[in-house]
Amino acid sequence: MLFGIVLSRASLGERSVQNVLILGGAIVFAAAQTLSFFLTNYFMRIDPELAALVTTEPVPPMPLYTLAGLGAASVVIGLCLIFSEQLKTYGVLRLVVPAGRQTLTLYIGHILVGMGTLEAMGLLGGQTVAQAVWASLLFCMGATVYALVWSAWFKRGPIETLMRVLAG
Repeated sequence: MLFGIVLSRASLGERSVQNVLILGGAIVFAAAQTLSFFLTNYFMRIDPELAALVTTEPVPPMPLYTLAGLGAASVVIGLCLIFSEQLKTYGVLRLVVPAGRQTLTLYIGHILVGMGTLEAMGLLGGQTVAQAVWASLLFCMGATVYALVWSAWFKRGPIETLMRVLAG
């Protein structure tokens, strides 16, 4: 959340900021992964349960996982900003902007609908990377279609509207 606040205050249209996001994100991601690798090996020798504290695995989400995620997200955001003009030219932005305006709704939806459905089906654990990528792509496509349809009638997503009402 704090990183999102920092990003909201940055001049994201400036190429130098975009480059810092890409390079800085790559450095943070690599540092978190490297640190996790060495610390995990070190802690495994002491007590295998301690190794969970320094992994970049999503479960349990520990600080190095968060740093790796922030780094990877920074790279993706920087690249998207750099290529946004080309995406606009090809009409891709018109398709994805509504989803970008409903990030909280889609985040909660991915937890409740996406993860909840997988949990109910007994498919949440033990997937291969390919299965996880396919599930993610399927959710992203569904979320994009939902956001396009929703935005035809409403300016904001349902959770974003609720937050505005509650926050004033």
